[in-house]
Amino acid sequence: MEEAGLISPRCEELAASRSALAAAPRPSQADYAGDVVSVPSIPDADWADLSIRTVRAYDRNFWYSFDFTWASFGFWGTVFLVSTINRFVEFLKVLRARPATRRRQSSGGWTWIRRQLILSVTFGKHCQEPVGWATLPPRLESCIIFAYLLMSTFMCFPGYDLFDNNEYWATTGAQLARYIADRTAVLSIANVPLLWLFAARNDPLLWLTGFSYASFNRFHRWVARMAFVFALVHSIVWTYDYIYFYGVATYYAAYEEVWWWTGVIATVIMATLLPASVYWLRTKHYDFFLIVHIVLSIIFLITLYFHIQVYEHFFDGFIWPCVAIWSLDRLLCIVRIVYTSVIPLFTKGVKATATFDIRSDIVRLDVTDFFPPNTSISPGLYYYVYLPASLKGWESHPFTLCSWNRSVDSIPVSPAPLASPHSSLDIEAAKKVPALRSRELASAQAVSHSFLIRPYAGFTQRLRDRIVAAHEARGLCEVTVLLEGPYGCRLDLSRYSDVLILAAGSGIVTAISHAHYLLANGRTEVHLTWVVPQRWLVEDVCKNELSAILGGPRLHMTVYLTGKSQEMSEESAASSTIEFHAGRPDIFAVMQQARALQGRLGDYELRHTAGRRCLSGSCGSSVARTWTACGVLR
Repeated sequence: MEEAGLISPRCEELAASRSALAAAPRPSQADYAGDVVSVPSIPDADWADLSIRTVRAYDRNFWYSFDFTWASFGFWGTVFLVSTINRFVEFLKVLRARPATRRRQSSGGWTWIRRQLILSVTFGKHCQEPVGWATLPPRLESCIIFAYLLMSTFMCFPGYDLFDNNEYWATTGAQLARYIADRTAVLSIANVPLLWLFAARNDPLLWLTGFSYASFNRFHRWVARMAFVFALVHSIVWTYDYIYFYGVATYYAAYEEVWWWTGVIATVIMATLLPASVYWLRTKHYDFFLIVHIVLSIIFLITLYFHIQVYEHFFDGFIWPCVAIWSLDRLLCIVRIVYTSVIPLFTKGVKATATFDIRSDIVRLDVTDFFPPNTSISPGLYYYVYLPASLKGWESHPFTLCSWNRSVDSIPVSPAPLASPHSSLDIEAAKKVPALRSRELASAQAVSHSFLIRPYAGFTQRLRDRIVAAHEARGLCEVTVLLEGPYGCRLDLSRYSDVLILAAGSGIVTAISHAHYLLANGRTEVHLTWVVPQRWLVEDVCKNELSAILGGPRLHMTVYLTGKSQEMSEESAASSTIEFHAGRPDIFAVMQQARALQGRLGDYELRHTAGRRCLSGSCGSSVARTWTACGVLR
């Protein structure tokens, strides 16, 4: 008013006199039920108390909702904190442990926790393998997820102050409907930052807590399901409340409001993303799933932002963290690509050498030149591979890096002739490679890095077709690739005296890196059991990646050929280096045999499979990992 040249009146000038206040009517709520008050009035004490209680009940529900969001953040923060402390303690144990103490048995309490909580399956014999159109997580993750779902469900109920003659909603049913709509809205939007946090590849919490990216993905999916349930309840109850008070005509007219129709779109997108993310679709049509997921997620975040603007930026604090997490994650991805691929590509012209063996049905992508010469073997790491020169250059797929010591006398990596699928391969050349002692092996041989890829559909099929076409033209295929990584945790198993590795199919990649690392560092006995359909893949890998260590005194390798009509070659059958069997193995029997062998080699009786003396691990299909976990429990 002062800017317009007017003088604002003072409070004293506007205040009524004592006599005027005394003469003002003091109606009750019943006196003016539904009528417009046209004269200055002072509500009576009961009406004033009722009005104050109405406002407080409405505000109280919101503050309860915000308190519960902090409780949800606190729950996940506690999970992260406990996991980080455990990882730090384990790290200190490894650093401080002497070689002698590293061989001691783990304490009974910790062994029980590992067997019953960390290593065990949730129910029966299913863990991370498909059950219908879904998968079951490990027991520890199941406990965390169940606690989160239980807590989230509980948050919907307490804190409602329901009473008759509420100034906003007269009936307790209408009050409860509105309060539930507001409560679930806040709880739903509070889960959105967690969705982006668990979906990020470059999340620092991954290496702080020791959780795998697969674990965070499972948390991501369950948080998304809970957020959708909240959003669905919010939408249904709000629709009922709106139609009940304002009528159907006003309800349809509300679609002209931006905040209204953007909220509807956001809910519909959430309902679409859930069935579009089932296990079957992710595995069979991953490219389609990824594109749909990214596009709909961006639209969801935009529509959600405009939906909450009805509260004048009050909820923006839940949106901008998502943008920050995504931006930082993309930036770190670019940094990884530039450091790992772009700099070597432009400074040295580095490209990957790709070959395809039609008999073993494996694409070998040699990326040794992307790494410095002194790069050591780090088992457990994986990279996202891009083909920038293809029509879908933005696509990337994760592959485990296979790192191995190349023997001087090993047969060089070369593709089998595509026109002669019946030609014979044997492993005699691999058998004749002289076994080197661990330190000599590590110092004398260069480390090679490659990906062994089983081509299916989509990305891997296009890569295979490109290699086949180039092979027919010039016999060799150099591919321009971009690597994003490394991801995953470096897993050092050298503190165990015996390690049993169960590999299935192309899962031998991880086993190769572990075997080379263990034989070059420490005195660990490695028992490698490989279940594979084709003998061609066995002979191919033995002539290349395993040639430097095959026949060593600390590597015991057993191969199970499961494919039909997979007869072993005479050289393979007569091999003293590898033990061959036909059919599928009894995982429990394999583990018991390894335990018995380890018990004879050790200086005391093995009492706990999950101890430091013997370790069992699996690489490959989810079924193999499940049976391995069950075997550990036995």
